[in-house]
Amino acid sequence: MLVGSRILDVGVLRALANNEELLLPAPLRPTPSYPYSRYYLWIVENSPDKYGYGQKDVKLKYDNWYIVNFGRDNESRTRLEEKAVELIESGKYDSPEHFATLIGASYLNKNDSKVWENFVAEISEICLTQLLKEKEEINELYQTLKTSQYSENTFDDFYCWYYHYVYPIAINNLIIENLFEMPEDHHISIVLYNEQGNGVSILNNVKNIASIG
Repeated sequence: MLVGSRILDVGVLRALANNEELLLPAPLRPTPSYPYSRYYLWIVENSPDKYGYGQKDVKLKYDNWYIVNFGRDNESRTRLEEKAVELIESGKYDSPEHFATLIGASYLNKNDSKVWENFVAEISEICLTQLLKEKEEINELYQTLKTSQYSENTFDDFYCWYYHYVYPIAINNLIIENLFEMPEDHHISIVLYNEQGNGVSILNNVKNIASIG
């Protein structure tokens, strides 16, 4: 969870957006319900299970506290997320730690959460340095796609999708090397404190269309 979700997913994407060489900050895409929405969007015709892992987070009633779920989309994960939302809406928990106990999630206290996020920032910068070395090669790949001919403003959406396609491969390699142990139901949850918010998230998949944001 902490490596896959906090570093390889959100941490590196935040570092990329802050650096702005490969990925500009997500564009404003307002809707009537969410007038200040900013997200990346890339639509691919394929099976959603091709995209490996994703994060979904929901804010608790306490400032800067979140329940974060990371892994593959499946029935077990859906049930847990529905249970979490139901508990949040009921408000029937006395603290973030109590919420984690009720939901069956791991828990990081405020101090440990801050220590981990500092570590995330350090490792994400190391990952960013490596990704920047691939800038020319990735741009050449993008230029071979038809979408590059339709608009001058789609590279960032493409790169966000590309990275979501690549980092699960890194996770799978860590599993193969026995450096990761994947839970039996292929997802894991944690309650943690985060003053930065949880950044980029993956939109819900609809049938065969995978929308990455």
